[in-house]
Amino acid sequence: MNRPAETEYAPGFQSYVGQVNETDIMAVLRSEIDDLDVLLGRVPAEKETYAYAEGKWTIREIVGHLIDGERVFGYRALLDKVNVGDRVDFTIVETAKGEYLTEIKQADSATDARR
Repeated sequence: MNRPAETEYAPGFQSYVGQVNETDIMAVLRSEIDDLDVLLGRVPAEKETYAYAEGKWTIREIVGHLIDGERVFGYRALLDKVNVGDRVDFTIVETAKGEYLTEIKQADSATDARR
């Protein structure tokens, strides 16, 4: 997948698209997962709830926001693929659903542990 044309995204996303120098977007997305994994691996558990000021997001909340964003944009990409008539590999959907359910169960367990 190559860089989208300016007509393929809303003008408000130009600042984000413009930050990607590479042309193979899929390679960038794959490498960012690894980079994020390394970065988050360096955060001690006791620092996950750290926020630099009152009312600011904690590290854990930021990661949750990233997860939510990935889920939303992934779903939009899937819908776009279906709408243009491409054949959809539903194993991808099943994998995402499985990961999502695992994540929900983990979050639920963590909530139960705090009660």
